[in-house]
Amino acid sequence: MFNTDSFKIHGKYFSDNIESEGYVKIFSGADLLITEFEEAGTYYAQVKNSEFPGSPEYILINNFNKDRITVIFVMDSHTFRKPRNYEKFASLMQNRNVIIVHQPCTENINAYSEICHDMNMFLTSKILTVKMIDLIINKIRESGSKKILLAGSGDGGWIVNLHTALCAASVTYMPFYTGSGTGDLFFNSSIKNYISAEARKRESSLINLLNFDDIYMSNSKLCRIFPVLSENDEYNNLMRQKTSYQDSEIKITKKAYSSAIRDQKFFAEYISSIAEKR
Repeated sequence: MFNTDSFKIHGKYFSDNIESEGYVKIFSGADLLITEFEEAGTYYAQVKNSEFPGSPEYILINNFNKDRITVIFVMDSHTFRKPRNYEKFASLMQNRNVIIVHQPCTENINAYSEICHDMNMFLTSKILTVKMIDLIINKIRESGSKKILLAGSGDGGWIVNLHTALCAASVTYMPFYTGSGTGDLFFNSSIKNYISAEARKRESSLINLLNFDDIYMSNSKLCRIFPVLSENDEYNNLMRQKTSYQDSEIKITKKAYSSAIRDQKFFAEYISSIAEKR
């Protein structure tokens, strides 16, 4: 989520604006288009009727085969679209359709920092990614392909959980190192040092804005979810994030967050083990 601090940006989070409509209203108003994707390559969603400065992208690693399991992996924002951060993972996912998803404005730290200064733009970037993923899943279903796994690490895992909360599709969800308590993550960890003074004055209301426990727990009950958390996560409180997952089978690791979110071999091996379950 480059240096050892996985959340550091230029400037402060929410320094320009701390107001937002929230996840549900942003989602209901988001309008995107994606093209057909059969051949390997990089594709961009078209964001309609919006002044948002960027769009999410997705990379189909190999030509699409409807008879294969599809793995959609949402990259953490701080991996900044660098191929080295997903190439090993993709190479280990043999005989699978692999789709790598990048969030908007994650070309570099400067572009990403700009949207982090504005709460509504920050949440919009996450929701646009959720919306694009839902369109991708629908396209895959239309092809006749059936088994889909949606996974992501760091704030990519946050997007996986937002998709569960807002879409609750019949896919296998695999969020790595996150829960639905995003407000607690930001305000009850060292990330708080990177949040603007004005936002810290509104801590209680912004925690409520960023958390999405209610809609997640309500809509995740019928979903197939295999979360991974760490007991040595330096940002996420393990017990707090475990509350998101109720009766799900949670895998607990001992990795520090900053290294865990880049462990491509572990992602590939664990996702493959779950993919083989029926």
